[in-house]
Amino acid sequence: ESSSRCGLDAGSPRIMCNVGAIFSNVQVEVRDAWGGRVGLLVGGKFCSDQPEGIRCDIDSLPNGIAGWEAFKLVEANQSAINLVGGRLNKVCSSSMVGIVCDHDEAQGPEDRFVISPMNKTLNGLVV
Repeated sequence: ESSSRCGLDAGSPRIMCNVGAIFSNVQVEVRDAWGGRVGLLVGGKFCSDQPEGIRCDIDSLPNGIAGWEAFKLVEANQSAINLVGGRLNKVCSSSMVGIVCDHDEAQGPEDRFVISPMNKTLNGLVV
């Protein structure tokens, strides 16, 4: 079993996860929101669940974390979570174009992410 690192794709606001990759920002900060939802920040920018994948290009959220910017972390097993997007309430998975939230339910290892509990950062994808 190997693990991938997640971060911003070079010159893009998309989060990508690749084995052995070095990204400009490798940590995704998890911020508490409301009703079990969380906000994600990469490189100081808030992320949102867009149709083409998660994008992290929002400077501030004056009305708080809500809507497409509110994600849910669901326990997948003892060491990993599933990420659920705020746009359509769909499970997110790593793909060739980034992390896209378009599955009705978790389908496999590409849907599982590992959280580092000490600093609450999304550190990588378990594959």
